[in-house]
Amino acid sequence: AGAPTWSTAGVATTYQWLRNGQPIKSSTGPKRTLISTDVGATITVRATGTKAGFTDGSAVSAPTAKVTKITPVVTVRGSSTRVGALRLAITVSASPDAPPTGTVWVKEGTKLLRAKLPLTKGQAVYTATGIKPGRHTYTVGFPSTIRIAGATKTTTVAIKAKAKPTITLRPRTAPAKVTIGIAVTAPG
Repeated sequence: AGAPTWSTAGVATTYQWLRNGQPIKSSTGPKRTLISTDVGATITVRATGTKAGFTDGSAVSAPTAKVTKITPVVTVRGSSTRVGALRLAITVSASPDAPPTGTVWVKEGTKLLRAKLPLTKGQAVYTATGIKPGRHTYTVGFPSTIRIAGATKTTTVAIKAKAKPTITLRPRTAPAKVTIGIAVTAPG
């Protein structure tokens, strides 16, 4: 909250943050980071000025819009570096929050491949082998939490096939003709 302007100098200002008009425990500084219990509520701050010999004065800020869940961004980079192998590098970010923890799920079409793949600092890696070569479409989902909305991302990965041997035929060339000259000399 910006510091209020008082009609006299030397006023000490204290702050109390309010959720739906009710004081929020331990929220008494000029700044406050929204948390999961703020979702669905309006937030205000009351600034109170005190100075010896004066009556205390207070002002309450205009309320915020109802706090909504953060919309996360899910990114998926898929690759196939070996025959029949899949690697999905997954990142979930939820700015301005720190990278989320929790889990993601992985599906191919409607088939659930992994129900709860743990996130570490917003990242996870899904690997699989024995996959039929060709193009496969995968969807990764981040389930909704109290503070962060759910989100999905779909990607298509070309799974490598066994390399087919290549035979190259080259025309055979006849050896080059070689001429050898011999000079014979007789004595005398």
